[in-house]
Amino acid sequence: FGSIYAGCIPVAISDSLRHYIKDIIKDTARILGDETLYAALSDATQELSGENKAKTDVFLKCYNDTLAEVATAYYPITKEETIQPGKTLFSTLSETPLRIKSVRAQSGVALVFSVGEGYLETEKVAGKLTVIYDYIPSEKTADGDFEYEKTPLGKTVFCYGIAAEYCMIGGRYSEAANWESKFKNAVAGIIQPKKRAGKITTSRVWK
Repeated sequence: FGSIYAGCIPVAISDSLRHYIKDIIKDTARILGDETLYAALSDATQELSGENKAKTDVFLKCYNDTLAEVATAYYPITKEETIQPGKTLFSTLSETPLRIKSVRAQSGVALVFSVGEGYLETEKVAGKLTVIYDYIPSEKTADGDFEYEKTPLGKTVFCYGIAAEYCMIGGRYSEAANWESKFKNAVAGIIQPKKRAGKITTSRVWK
């Protein structure tokens, strides 16, 4: 990786297997040269404690920050749910909507709908409806599933984003900027940024 990554270990990150968030954190620790944490996360027989637990908590925060950025700015996660005609409060949906993409009747016909503060409203028709929406992911735990496993992004992109966040938190600003560049370039090679909705802010601030 060049002189700025002295002490870091270049590794090939496989995107072919099922992964949990802990696996993403583990591989990020390795590319940042933290073999102690990598070994601890690889040992399923031992509970994390002390410094390894503290580091993992920081890495998890970085994962959740990267997840929010990817989901709101680059590659939204889409969900379908059944709703009743008329007014539907966002709080009754299983996820927090980022944008409503469409509402369809049982026949498959697209319906007219409006979006207000905390709700969506459809025309009155018979039968249940299907709403399709992009959502803002909730914060995850280390044992959770990696939601982008079956997408073109894969876990390598997330490792770069997490590494950037982790280095920034640790005051390693030059390294953070370089990992951020790798993250942005990797994302740009896959998908164009989405227009951000509402007041959501996902861009990073560098010092």
